[in-house]
Amino acid sequence: MNLSIKNLFELLFPLLVCSLYLPPVFYTLFTSSLFVLAIVALSKGYKVNFRQILPWLFAGFLVIHFSSFLLSDDYSTIWRSLQNKLSFVLLPFILLVFQPLLTRSFFRKLIAAFFYSSILISVIFLLISSFNLYESYQQLASQNQLSELRPFRYFYASILTHNYIHRSYFGLLIGTALFSSPFIFPINRTKKVFFVLAIFLLLIMLFLLQSRMVLGAFVICTLFYAVLQIIKTKSRKWTIYLVVGLISVATISYFFKDSPYNRFKDVGINNTEISYDAEKFSGTELRLAIWANNFDLIKEYPLLGVGYGDLREKRLEMYQKNNFTHGAKNEYNSHNQILETQLAAGIPGSIFLFAMFGFITWISIKRKDTHLFIITAFFFLNMVTEALFERQIAISFFCTYILAMAMGEKVAFKKEEPA
Repeated sequence: MNLSIKNLFELLFPLLVCSLYLPPVFYTLFTSSLFVLAIVALSKGYKVNFRQILPWLFAGFLVIHFSSFLLSDDYSTIWRSLQNKLSFVLLPFILLVFQPLLTRSFFRKLIAAFFYSSILISVIFLLISSFNLYESYQQLASQNQLSELRPFRYFYASILTHNYIHRSYFGLLIGTALFSSPFIFPINRTKKVFFVLAIFLLLIMLFLLQSRMVLGAFVICTLFYAVLQIIKTKSRKWTIYLVVGLISVATISYFFKDSPYNRFKDVGINNTEISYDAEKFSGTELRLAIWANNFDLIKEYPLLGVGYGDLREKRLEMYQKNNFTHGAKNEYNSHNQILETQLAAGIPGSIFLFAMFGFITWISIKRKDTHLFIITAFFFLNMVTEALFERQIAISFFCTYILAMAMGEKVAFKKEEPA
């Protein structure tokens, strides 16, 4: 194999994306390797188009957060928080060097690597969880402790990847892999069967994770994708898909309304003050309490925010002031990236946050890239209930997979290309 810069990039970048499922040391290793390769590429004549807007928006998002240094003396906390966000500068400019290599054929290889790594990790987690459930059942049943078999009764409870990766972030990756899968759909009939089974496996895994916001965002984006395809192709096939999808969602919602998994049914019914102890609250009610308390904090620091150094302390003070003891005990962040950015970096940070997503959305609309539009919307919807940019895995995913799609050529189906 010729170890050219092009070949090394086409090897390292998919490994970087797939390493999101591995311990963080692998992501650091591949990022460092790409950084060195970018320096070599520049010395070999690769050019950088500094007029590209996206990398500067990403860099601006990080720089705005440095204002925390002016608002606090807790530099160690600030530095730890900023370390998680260094990808907003490093990866966009690495991609800027290799932008000519972000072709349609490259993206198909990238999608294939990401899709099949998602299948592999799902199989591993299912096997481990099934084995652990069987062992728990045998042990507890032999001791007549059937009431303790909650993991067996609620199978999803064991599919939390055993603290290896948070289920919401795992669901985010799986959902994106599913949205990208049509671009690598095989032509061979036998391979089609196995590919459909693989998609079915990811759908089952997405359901078993029981991350309600991820599921909701996935359903919304899937239905919206069908609507866009109807507008784009005027196809009866997509109209049928949409109708079947709506009927399926309506049917499931009807049977789900009285389910113990339905966190939404008690909202607005329970006569409970969300500012008080929330030990018995559902996840949805708990988030409402978290958001209400964080809104109170935003009102006190509306312009520049609190800053990372003092954010934890100020938030705990607000929880205690409002008697939100459950929030204070667990030291919850805002569970909403928009609120979290406003708290940490104020209005300037929020402007850059919306500018990043707005510009990527504009790119997708300009080149009629439904795939980029949907995966960006899917990520944004998940930010409503999770502060995604406070976790390195979500930052890394956004700054690799989604950013590369925005900076490269529009990925297209094989049939759209000449033979």
